[in-house]
Amino acid sequence: MTKFIAMSIVVGMLITIVGQRTSADENDDAVKADMKLLQGVWLMQSFENNGNKLPADQAKTIKLTIKGDKYLVDLGERKFEATIKIDPTKKLKTIDVTMMQNDQKAVTHGIYEVSKDAFKICRTMEAGADRPKEFSTKEGSGTALAVYQREKK
Repeated sequence: MTKFIAMSIVVGMLITIVGQRTSADENDDAVKADMKLLQGVWLMQSFENNGNKLPADQAKTIKLTIKGDKYLVDLGERKFEATIKIDPTKKLKTIDVTMMQNDQKAVTHGIYEVSKDAFKICRTMEAGADRPKEFSTKEGSGTALAVYQREKK
């Protein structure tokens, strides 16, 4: 009887370990798949911050390039670089954008959707603020919403 109990415990532990590894593999696969979709040059279609929309002609001059985990925004006269970390396994896919401000890391939290030709991101404008729970901005929300279309080659 003692051998049976010991064997049951060992089998249970093995099932737990294998199950955790499979879940981790699935998460890694999901991250890889979305990171692959995100790669490339994206042209902004619309942008709003705290409920205020940027005129379409201005928005369409902004370009985003994602290469690896590098997030490069080209505003024409100004450019900035950040890194991204995503988690596509959440109900609302999450993205963290990390940039340097005054020699300190600043991490803003967001949500995103991506497909072959479209990328939408809603994120906080202040480092450390709570992650948005929907793809919208309102006056005083501290969030920005950007919609991009993949650049055609």
